[in-house]
Amino acid sequence: MRRPGICILSLFFVSATVFSKDFRPDWDAYTTSEYVYSIQHGFNRDKRDESSFLNSLAGDARSDLARQFETRIKDTATIDRKSVDGRTSLVFNSVTEFLTDDTLRLCEVRTCYSKRKKEGYAIAYINKARARAYYLNEFEMALENVRGALSEAGILIEEGRKFKARDAVLTPALTQFDLADRAVARLIFFDLSKPELTSLVGRRNECEREVRQLLHDLENSVAVYLHLTADMFGKDYPLDRDICAALSDLGCRFVGEEPQADWIVEGSGRAVKFAEMPFTSYSGEPRRMYAVGAYMDIVVRKFKTGDVIYEGRVNSPEKGRNSDMLKAAEQAYSLLVPGIMTILEEELSK
Repeated sequence: MRRPGICILSLFFVSATVFSKDFRPDWDAYTTSEYVYSIQHGFNRDKRDESSFLNSLAGDARSDLARQFETRIKDTATIDRKSVDGRTSLVFNSVTEFLTDDTLRLCEVRTCYSKRKKEGYAIAYINKARARAYYLNEFEMALENVRGALSEAGILIEEGRKFKARDAVLTPALTQFDLADRAVARLIFFDLSKPELTSLVGRRNECEREVRQLLHDLENSVAVYLHLTADMFGKDYPLDRDICAALSDLGCRFVGEEPQADWIVEGSGRAVKFAEMPFTSYSGEPRRMYAVGAYMDIVVRKFKTGDVIYEGRVNSPEKGRNSDMLKAAEQAYSLLVPGIMTILEEELSK
C-alpha cells in the first residue's frame, strides 16, 4: 500500500522577457539568476497621466510573475502525474490560487518613463533568497503545529479522551500538511536545492505517517463499559443494544469490566403509562389505546479520574401509542435513543 506523501521534481525555469536596450541600467541586478522577474514595456499612446500609465505596466509585470508561477506549478504537476499517479499534482495545482495572497507580497516593482518618447518600463521582481527564507519558515511552522498536535493528543489519550484526540486535534492537524506542501511547491519555484528539498519532504512525510498511524490506532480504541436497564412494566427492554450499535458507529468498543474502560456509561430507565383510551375496532370489538412515555437517568464517568462528566435525565420526546401497552413502551424507548446519543457524543468528545 502506497503511503501518503509528496515527491520532489527538479525543474529548471528561465524567465525570458524581451526588452529594448534602453531599460534602466540599475535593473541589471534584478535580472540575474537570483531573482524571478518580469519586465513590461509600452508606449503611452492614450496620453494617460504618467502615474496611471506606469501603474498599468507595473500591474502587467506582477501578473506576468503570477503566470510564471502558475506555469511552473502546472508543469510540475504534469510531470509528477506521470510518475506518482497524480498525488503531488493535486497538491501543487491547489497552490496557484493562493499566489496573489502571499507570494506577490514578496514582489517589488520599479518603473521608469521617458516623457520625450512617451515610453515606459516596469520591472516586477522577487528575490529568491528572501522568498526561500519566507517559505522555509512557513514550512517549519506547519510541522511545528503538527508536533504540537501530536503532543496534545498524547496527553488526551493518556487521560482516556480519545475521541477528542482524534476528532478535535489529530484530524484537523492534517490540514497542516497542505500548508507544508504549498510551501514546498514555492520552494521548488524559488530554486531550493534538491538535497534541502529532499530533507524537508522526508521530514514532512515522516510526520504525516506518525499522525495517520496514531489515527489508525485510535480506530475502535475508545473502550466503553455500558450498563443500562430499561423497565417496561416488569419486563426489560434491550436499550443497551440500540446504544451499542450507535456507539460502535462512532468508533467505540465495549468491555465487560470497569477497569478496562475509558468511559463508564450507566443508566436506569422506566416506562410510564400516561393515558389509556377506549375505542372500538373495525370489527366492532372494544379495545384500548395506550400512550406510554419513557425516561432514562444517565451517569457518564471517566474511569481514570472517576470524574462524573454528565448526570441527568433524558425523556422520550413523544409518547409511544399502541393498543398493546408493551409495544407502546418499546416505541417510547426507541424514541429515547437519539437524545441519549446526542449526550454521549458530546460528553465522550470532551
